Amino acid sequence: MEDYMDYGFNHDVLFYFEWLVEEFRGLYYRKLLWKLFTLGFVSLNDGPDDSSRVVEGLDLRKTFVDTHFGVTKSCGRTDGVSFLEVLMALAVKIDDKVMWEERYGDRHLDWFWIFIDNIGLSRATDGVWNHDWELFCEQKVEQIVYREYDSDGEGGIFQVDRRPDGADMRSVDLWRQAMWWLSENIRLGVID
Repeated sequence: MEDYMDYGFNHDVLFYFEWLVEEFRGLYYRKLLWKLFTLGFVSLNDGPDDSSRVVEGLDLRKTFVDTHFGVTKSCGRTDGVSFLEVLMALAVKIDDKVMWEERYGDRHLDWFWIFIDNIGLSRATDGVWNHDWELFCEQKVEQIVYREYDSDGEGGIFQVDRRPDGADMRSVDLWRQAMWWLSENIRLGVID
C-alpha cells in the first residue's frame, strides 16, 4: 500500500481515514479507499452545480470530529473534498432523505458499495490491488469528475436509459442523476 506519509497527512487525517473505512466497512478495500481519499472532487464552474456534494462531503469531517473530539478540534485535513468523501456523503443522503424504510434500517453502506460497483471498482480488493488497478481508479475518477462518460451515464456512477426528455447525464448534477437512477432501478425491480 502507498505510504500514508507520501501525501504529507498527519495523524489526525489518518485517524479520520480509518474512521471512514470502519464506518463504510471497507476493511478489504483499504487500498482502493485510500486512493479515492487522495483524489479530489470539484464542482466544475462550467458544468452542473455539484457544490452541494462538496459541502456534504466536507460535512463528513464535522461528523467525525463531533463523534471523536468535540467542536474544538479538526480532522486535520484542510484541503478540498475527496472523491471518497463525496461518494460516502451521497450514499448517506440517499439513505436518509430518499430511501429510508424502517423494515430495511440504515442502508448507506449498500448504496456506497453499489456506487463502487457501478464505477467498476468492486473487484479492487486489497488482495488484487496493483498499479493497473490504481491507474484504472484514477482514470475512472477523472472521467466522472470531468463528465467524460456517455450521455446515458455509462462510464459514470449512474447509467440511466430512460431520462426525462433524453437528458444528457453529463449536464445534470449528481443528485439528479442519482434520483433518475433510483427511479429507473425501482421501476425495473432491481432495488426496493
